[in-house]
Amino acid sequence: MNKKLFDKKIDIAILAVVGLFFAFCFLKFPMTELGDSFQYLTQLPSRDPVYAFLLWVLQKIFSDYRIPLSLIQNGLAIIATYWMYLRLCRLFGYKTWQRPLIILALLSPHIVTPLAAQSNMIITCSVLTEGIGLSLYYIWLGMMISLVLGYYGHTTKKAMICGLALSVFIAMIRGQFMICVAVWLLVMLYVCIKNKTWKKLLIYLAVMIVFMGGRTLLTKTYHYAMSEFFTSTVASKPMLLSNIVYVATEEDAEVIEDARLRQAFLKMYHDSRDRGLTAEYAEGGIIDRARFHESGHEEINFDCVTMEVNELIYELEGKDESWFEEFLIYRDIYADKLIKETFKQVMPRYISNFFVISSLGFVRSVAIEKWGLTYFAVLMYLVAAILTLFLFIKNRNSKSALFMTLVIIAICGTVFGTSLMIECLSRYMIYNLPAFYIALLALVNETVTNLRK
Repeated sequence: MNKKLFDKKIDIAILAVVGLFFAFCFLKFPMTELGDSFQYLTQLPSRDPVYAFLLWVLQKIFSDYRIPLSLIQNGLAIIATYWMYLRLCRLFGYKTWQRPLIILALLSPHIVTPLAAQSNMIITCSVLTEGIGLSLYYIWLGMMISLVLGYYGHTTKKAMICGLALSVFIAMIRGQFMICVAVWLLVMLYVCIKNKTWKKLLIYLAVMIVFMGGRTLLTKTYHYAMSEFFTSTVASKPMLLSNIVYVATEEDAEVIEDARLRQAFLKMYHDSRDRGLTAEYAEGGIIDRARFHESGHEEINFDCVTMEVNELIYELEGKDESWFEEFLIYRDIYADKLIKETFKQVMPRYISNFFVISSLGFVRSVAIEKWGLTYFAVLMYLVAAILTLFLFIKNRNSKSALFMTLVIIAICGTVFGTSLMIECLSRYMIYNLPAFYIALLALVNETVTNLRK
């Protein structure tokens, strides 16, 4: 049988598999509200606007928003997963027998997350940003590697602007996706250097600044429309302060000039230490310490830091949680004051713990930390690094090496960006797992071809 015809039949069969997989999710699993869902459903300024707006529209149109939301999320997953599959097969020419492996990798987050995540969530059947975020991330990543490899030809300029627009849009779904804008900037830099289009570099930078300014303005405008507060998305500062409290000592409070703020910081620290949640109680290797931090982060955040910040707001501003939206803004303000006072003092310990947290993020980006797979993750990174270096030595324009480099950059950005404030939960890290193994397969294929030559 003609190979192209056979591959087309394989592609049709894979489309059927993808469709049946997400149809099963839609029919079998009800749309579920999880811990963070309430904040999106009630349009609080603690959440970014795109997903919240989608929920608001569906609630206005339908008496029960859950079924149409499930249809949207599962439908988008079918489109994005199959589009990404076709694009990667076109770019890297995977063999016929490898194509099922590609789609299995792309479906893996939807299979692994219910098994490995603490929430056991079904991604496309949960009222969380992952429901649309993962699918849009696939399309974004496919566009980025297409730009790097020159897929768009004479339409590269248009693709660059579309890629930026999608990067900013995804960043308005969840702040974690600001990495998309940073990666777009690096891709743009690479393309301009490769094509020697230096003048366009400044134009793209100017366009990016305009888009980012538009993102900020749109976010503030949306929050004003929904809560009457013209503010960026809040709630990140208490999480950052929690990581500071985690590594703090009693002496760190001495640098705080304001007596009331000093008292508040000491109360946060003592409450966390008395519960056995601070870094001094962490034992074992780097992964064990990362798990320890993860197990207590939310308790420090909500029961120690947030509770004391609430007391500050009530005492100094005369506000309580009945003024909820305004209260969230004040939480960020007072947490930020304490961060500015103490960060320099705790910086060495904070940076050390930052890399501890990141270690678990890197593992979860390519595996799960159970059943000894931590060592497997290290091995996979080592293999990827060796093959990438080998192929770059052979050919500095190696397609698969460029693909893996882009994926590793995305992994680093996701892990480091997340580790600044919160723990690296599986559902935050899962985005790059499929691309890593698909890129690794491309590396193996190209390496074998080089060795045969």
